[in-house]
Amino acid sequence: FIAANGEDHAAVAAEVRRQQTFAALPGSERVGLYVRAVFDASAAQNGAQFAPVLAQLVEGNDVMMRHTIAAIELLCGVRYPEILPSFPIVLKHLYDEEVLSEAVLLTWAQDEHPNEYTLDGVPAEQLREAAQPFVTWLEHAESSSEGSGSDDDDDDDDDDDDDESG
Repeated sequence: FIAANGEDHAAVAAEVRRQQTFAALPGSERVGLYVRAVFDASAAQNGAQFAPVLAQLVEGNDVMMRHTIAAIELLCGVRYPEILPSFPIVLKHLYDEEVLSEAVLLTWAQDEHPNEYTLDGVPAEQLREAAQPFVTWLEHAESSSEGSGSDDDDDDDDDDDDDESG
């Protein structure tokens, strides 16, 4: 299905949801189903091409973003351990494509203890270590954006204040 309909992101996302429902899997498994179906050892090079469908499956939901990270951990840490060094590249692609938010990535990076997103057999410590340069970059990007002030555009409606004719 994915090979035949890969360009129709909405149809692929709908099919993933359908498969998850028919298999009686929890909604959190949608992302894992998709990642297992399409990502391979070349994920670092082609991961961004799958972002539109992932974005539709994640729908901006922080919990689904965490499940996406877990699926990528499984991909890079267990299924294709030879691409573990590319783990941060995949995260960066998904961040750039707005599948993963900065806040969720930073929360993930600070979670040192196993939790509901931790999958058995995943070398979490090695993955976090590999991702550290990307996390450091995110932290610096966050601190520099906080220091630059706010982008309030409240003065835009001042244009009509001088027009008192009625």
